[in-house]
Amino acid sequence: MRALAPTLLAASLGLACVLGYRGAVEIEAVYPLEDVDAVRLRLPDSPLSVLGDPVGEALVVSGAWYSVGGSQASAAANAEAGRLEFARDGRFAELAVIIPITSRDVVDLELVTPRSAPLIDEERLVAALLSLV
Repeated sequence: MRALAPTLLAASLGLACVLGYRGAVEIEAVYPLEDVDAVRLRLPDSPLSVLGDPVGEALVVSGAWYSVGGSQASAAANAEAGRLEFARDGRFAELAVIIPITSRDVVDLELVTPRSAPLIDEERLVAALLSLV
């Protein structure tokens, strides 16, 4: 009987970790592309297409942050931890995903196909997010 209690405890903890909770935060962002010639998309490694919008003057991004956590509150906090950062330098712009190191393994970004102005050159940077040297 004594050996049964730790086994049941370990099994229930393992089951709780497997089931866990999921968090989701919908995102929609519009970044103006006036006077921008090129945009680099530094996003998680996944297949991505960018559609040109003939009348568009902005980069439109929509999707959701998805996460997991041991509780509903931690799953929601993890989903809110990621952010998109848009930076401009002259006629060049970059859209990057920033995920804090504490949430990196439990947060995922899922994007709907971004749309942008047709004359903008989108570059796909296939590099690990926040790669450590």
